[in-house]
Amino acid sequence: MDRVYIHTINILIGVASIGISFILAWVMMAFAPEGNDLYSLMPFLVIAIWGIGYAIQLNVEKTRVILLTLVVECSLLFIIIFYERLFQ
Repeated sequence: MDRVYIHTINILIGVASIGISFILAWVMMAFAPEGNDLYSLMPFLVIAIWGIGYAIQLNVEKTRVILLTLVVECSLLFIIIFYERLFQ
């Protein structure tokens, strides 16, 4: 897979998921009842997962592993960002 596509896809996913997680963390801290302090750590968890997935994709040459990592990364980010709605 061409490295330009890997960079483009990962940067777009990173910007979108990190932006959404910062917005959701702010909303939870601003409007939710007291005791939701763990939501302030959500953006850092999203950045860590995104960074690890991005590093793995850059170091691996096989297309199948890159696509599998991309799918797993997107799934984890979706679960983290929308955890509240999924498990209510």
